[in-house]
Amino acid sequence: MSTSSEREHMQSYSVDDAVSSGAPVEAARDASDLEPGAEPTEARFVGVPRVDTESDPLEDAGPYVVVSVDQRGADIDTFDARGVATSSVTVESGTPPRHRAGEKTVAEIVAEMYDTKTVEQIFVVGVLPVRPQLVQSLPARVLRDVIELEIGSRADGSDSDLIRSAVQEIRERAALLAREQ
Repeated sequence: MSTSSEREHMQSYSVDDAVSSGAPVEAARDASDLEPGAEPTEARFVGVPRVDTESDPLEDAGPYVVVSVDQRGADIDTFDARGVATSSVTVESGTPPRHRAGEKTVAEIVAEMYDTKTVEQIFVVGVLPVRPQLVQSLPARVLRDVIELEIGSRADGSDSDLIRSAVQEIRERAALLAREQ
């Protein structure tokens, strides 16, 4: 049996409140809720844990690639839809005069990944002017799924967590926008 104080607290919840809150809640009716002449009864409604009908925003998102570029080459890291690394390729272009050849190789690798549906989004990070040059080297058919990030680099000690967070935020935002349309 509950105390008077507990009953007063419980009375502040409606059945709808109990169900929507997801927490087990008991609601009791007292004479103040009844029509004149009706007998007071006590009814307990215990809410069931609420199951969130909203699914993971990235549930329908596909795999992606993060291409980190500098004057010496690129690291091409692929990730599954959940952000788990699946492969990594390094392209070294050698000396600066051969940089354009390395850029073309990176663009070809990324385009092939996109065409074979190995990846659906392409994130490019790295130093200027190499990053925009690589993007310009990519075929037009992939450009709508290319996102340049002005963070990160290919250098040792660069903050991969910062890149991962930025990519995750962009992917979640894009997935939510796609759902709204």
